Amino acid sequence: MAGGIGSEDNSVGNHLQQRTTTAGPKPVLFRKAKGPRTAAPTLTYDITRQDNNTHQDNITQQDNKFTITVHAGALARFVNISVGEENIIFSDNYFDLLPGQPRRITFQSALPPERIKQDIRIISLKDSLDN
Repeated sequence: MAGGIGSEDNSVGNHLQQRTTTAGPKPVLFRKAKGPRTAAPTLTYDITRQDNNTHQDNITQQDNKFTITVHAGALARFVNISVGEENIIFSDNYFDLLPGQPRRITFQSALPPERIKQDIRIISLKDSLDN
């Protein structure tokens, strides 16, 4: 099969093996993105826990349901929300967020509001790449 998909000239393995250094083969799987550099998105949020008229520090409670409103100062790609090591299912996760267009995310948790405020982590793709 000269020149076919399985041939030596076109195989991915052969292409990666061609990139060698004095230390041996160095496969290149990812490269830095080209194009304009983007600003860090600066993510902010408000948490609301709804509970039959119980209010505490902007947190309202009802059946352990929470609402998080996430805001971005610049384009934020693949925004991820987590609360410590808790296995929480959010109404949306890994979403893109534009400045001026907040996103409301809901979830349920038996954790007290103070613990959620302490353990919540909201990051974007830019945060992941910078670390």
